[in-house]
Amino acid sequence: MKNIKSIAIIFYGLSLAPCVMGADPIQVQVERVADRFNLGISGFFVEGRETPDSAGRQFQETVKDDLTFSKLFNLVLDGPVVKKAAEAVAWSKLGSDVVLTGAAQVKGDKLTLKANLYDVNTAKEVLEVTKKGGAAHLANLAHEVSNDIVKYFTGQPGIFTRKMAFVNDATGRKELYVADYNGKNARRLTNDNSIVILPRVAHDGNQIIFTSYRSGNPDLYIINSDGTNRRKVSSKSGLNVSPSWAPNGNELAVTLSIDESPNIYLMDLQGTVKNRLTRSPGADTAPAISPDGTQLAFTSDQPGFPQIYLMNLDGTGLRRLTSVGHCDSSAWSPDGQVLAYVKAEGNSRFDIYSIEVLTGIERRLTWGQGDNENPAWSPDGRFIIFTSTRRKKSELFIMSSDGTDQKPLVTEGQSFTPHWGS
Repeated sequence: MKNIKSIAIIFYGLSLAPCVMGADPIQVQVERVADRFNLGISGFFVEGRETPDSAGRQFQETVKDDLTFSKLFNLVLDGPVVKKAAEAVAWSKLGSDVVLTGAAQVKGDKLTLKANLYDVNTAKEVLEVTKKGGAAHLANLAHEVSNDIVKYFTGQPGIFTRKMAFVNDATGRKELYVADYNGKNARRLTNDNSIVILPRVAHDGNQIIFTSYRSGNPDLYIINSDGTNRRKVSSKSGLNVSPSWAPNGNELAVTLSIDESPNIYLMDLQGTVKNRLTRSPGADTAPAISPDGTQLAFTSDQPGFPQIYLMNLDGTGLRRLTSVGHCDSSAWSPDGQVLAYVKAEGNSRFDIYSIEVLTGIERRLTWGQGDNENPAWSPDGRFIIFTSTRRKKSELFIMSSDGTDQKPLVTEGQSFTPHWGS
């Protein structure tokens, strides 16, 4: 028997953007099956003689794929086409509570995408979204539409225009790549013919900081997410690795070995050291600045084996967060309440865990299928990407933040150290 619970959601015309318009405040009764919204997708159509039929189909397929990926909706398909509000009521008989329709229009090299969401019980429009841009950018504009639909239901925009960065060796060398949120359209950004490691996407998604051995030393570089304007940030003797962006976008926590043992320093984007944050005689590595910029999680071997520590970004308040096994690679959830990290106990493989920062409650997310490492959160906190060797090579995987629905994203070559801009 289906687990159905009825909830009343008040939609108040969320201030999405100038091009997103909500109708007057409407109370919509929405049935959720297994905690998902029942949303119908009508056939999208085209407007104007210049618009190819394929534009409407691509628009619809992109939005459908995005909303399916989100796991927020039970999608109802194959109903009648809706071109005006009165036609939406037919979808109530199909189990849908709201129905989405869309239209694409091409004029010259300009494209307009429109989407309308209707309450199937009252035939009232509850959301209208309009996106305009170049005709060559249909997919990206459709992703923007999907983002706004998700924001309407959850209050938080979707992740469909955000890129992930990772390292891949498909060329025979470890190079920097970016891909869409779902692992598609992977594109190589470097051609160093060397080793690239540990890319980190800026919070706004526009830049990536990473380490490359192209000059023989592990030096720190920054590059735009489209592959332009690469420049060197730090080439200090020894390690320049494991960067973590501060929320202000102007500073980094980074591991340097300028004083022999690796420690963590605060650095600006010109490579100037602003402050030394740790002073361990051992190795302090893998810094992760909290989303609010007040705390630092990092890995230290102070107890004789690597553990996760927390401290304030001003260097005070040091405390140990983990106590068992070999722990590494901590990553903050976007709300700053949870850290994902990697742990191996005894001779076991590495697996991914999460721990609540305030309570210390720990949850295991992967279970010994190969080595599972390098967790990174999606910008909305609902997914974690990671690498896994469960299929005999290191591949990029994704799972829900509770560890369910694990599946591969990028399978060509071997992938390492993924990161998602938050």
